[in-house]
Amino acid sequence: MEEWNALWHEHKKQDSRMPAAPVVDFSNQAVVAVFLGARPNGYYSVKIERADFIEGEIVVQYRETVPFGNAICTYAVTTPAHIITIPKMAGSLNFKTIGFGEQISTPLGTPPSTASEAASE
Repeated sequence: MEEWNALWHEHKKQDSRMPAAPVVDFSNQAVVAVFLGARPNGYYSVKIERADFIEGEIVVQYRETVPFGNAICTYAVTTPAHIITIPKMAGSLNFKTIGFGEQISTPLGTPPSTASEAASE
């Protein structure tokens, strides 16, 4: 729990409201996150689309949105991230970027229980 609170605090340190970390039942759930790091404008984003357990491996598929053409957006440094919970299970993690237009099905992961958009910035 201490590690989760520290991660949440680090993730939200730029938020003047500093929301409390969402409640996670770590006996049954695990937290999975994708952090893109600093990006030069507000058009960048990331979303975890799916998490699956395949042959002893947890495969997390995520999609990054990047600027295209003459897109209008804020010019401020952002740090896109997405955090979800998944059922707790043993296995190595494998992160896979989903390209534009690739299809996925219903995700396994769900946002943490007390935040509608737990991590998008």
